[in-house]
Amino acid sequence: MASYIYGGGRIGVLLEVNCETDFVSRGEEFREFVQDVALQITAQNPLYVRREDVPEDLRKCREICSMFGELPSLPAKGRMYESL
Repeated sequence: MASYIYGGGRIGVLLEVNCETDFVSRGEEFREFVQDVALQITAQNPLYVRREDVPEDLRKCREICSMFGELPSLPAKGRMYESL
């Protein structure tokens, strides 16, 4: 369990990350990882915190998109798509 508070308490994240063993969870690298994830969540300024908060139409859209498999990734910066 990790928490990250920013902006004098205006923004906060409470995060639970599970791992296989207590040995791993006590390690410094794991703690840094969890703290970094909490920091990134805060930086992303998420619109929704729980699944229940996501509007039904948006959930339905995501469901439909997932039926078609993984969406193509964007080209790397500065590269163009190759013509077929």
